[in-house]
Amino acid sequence: MMTDAMKPLGLSFFQLLGNDETPLIHVGGRLFIDLAHDLASPMGRKIVLTSMGKIDPLMDNAIKSLMKRKAFSEVIVAW
Repeated sequence: MMTDAMKPLGLSFFQLLGNDETPLIHVGGRLFIDLAHDLASPMGRKIVLTSMGKIDPLMDNAIKSLMKRKAFSEVIVAW
């Protein structure tokens, strides 16, 4: 897991990977992806949970912990 802020060249490279459906948001030298839309749909949730385990185990654990929270589940279902 990267703990330092990214350099401008790295930010530019990864922002090229983003698209209109899943934009990469640059804040404070770091990139963020809003996965709420993906987690709200059953198919998107399956894809995120399956792929995140292969991409970043720490993020995988964080997302699974978040999904177990009752308040989060209620917000996602209502959305």
